[in-house]
Amino acid sequence: MIDRKTLGRVGFTDHAIARFGERAGLSVAGRQGIEPIARDLLLQEGRVVARPPKWYRSSNAADAYMQAGEWLLFICRRSARQAGHFDVVTVVNNGDRTTWPLARDRGLIFTPPPPTAISAPPRKRAGLGKSIVAGLRLRRDSHKPIGRLAAILQVHQERRSALSAERSAAREAAASTRQRYEQERAAAHARHLRMWGGRG
Repeated sequence: MIDRKTLGRVGFTDHAIARFGERAGLSVAGRQGIEPIARDLLLQEGRVVARPPKWYRSSNAADAYMQAGEWLLFICRRSARQAGHFDVVTVVNNGDRTTWPLARDRGLIFTPPPPTAISAPPRKRAGLGKSIVAGLRLRRDSHKPIGRLAAILQVHQERRSALSAERSAAREAAASTRQRYEQERAAAHARHLRMWGGRG
């Protein structure tokens, strides 16, 4: 199994970071966005293996291998910068174009991909200009006499209430998705510990 101490002796080349993002099908970009995800996945379901799995198709040897589930193999070379440290030089996956969601569907990995779809509540505003237009239309189409200002204020208040409800629903949906994600992560790590606890 891979713990934080082990992972602390591991670096990633830019090529390895790019390959991980590509293999996983991540929507995030750049080293700062991708490397923490790779490290977290190795803590979740990673283990050091003495030899590559059967699905590894290259004949090239490496100094060390780290494997995440039955999905990814992180190829390591000894670091030239510091003794006892390694650099991940590339990442290969089990099956062509097996992105993270597909690997999870196939049972090759159990940790869910990061919920990049979760976003902050919409930043819409109930602008007064649109309320004026809608209020004047309401006044024109209303069968009851209604003042111009009263119609505008009524519409503006309705639009603000609707926007508030939309923001609240978005917050609840994001919280629910985040909670489900954390539960699935915990279950995946617990499964990993049951399978590999105490084993390399």
